[in-house]
Amino acid sequence: MPKIVKEILKVIKDKKIACFITHAMPKDAALFDKQINNCKSLFTENELIDIFSCKGELSEKTALQMIHSENESMRSFGRMRNNTLNHPDEDDLDSAKQFAKMVIQSISLI
Repeated sequence: MPKIVKEILKVIKDKKIACFITHAMPKDAALFDKQINNCKSLFTENELIDIFSCKGELSEKTALQMIHSENESMRSFGRMRNNTLNHPDEDDLDSAKQFAKMVIQSISLI
């Protein structure tokens, strides 16, 4: 999670929060669930309503760094950059809109 988000979460307390995440890894990757759980752990001072996640574009710079990593998993992710190009796409954005509507409705019912 970006440092700025962690800093913001330090000062936000007792709020209902929905999280929108873009990532470059396949959702079926073992690391994906670990990263989502790490993200959830940062919301202990707030009520996490839900997390929306979709594929985001892996930057060329980051992909190159990953490809040159000593870690095979990182090299593998770096080589998947082409699968992330043009994401979030229209389908991702439509899904995000539906998620936002669901969050708004759930807050309205509380």
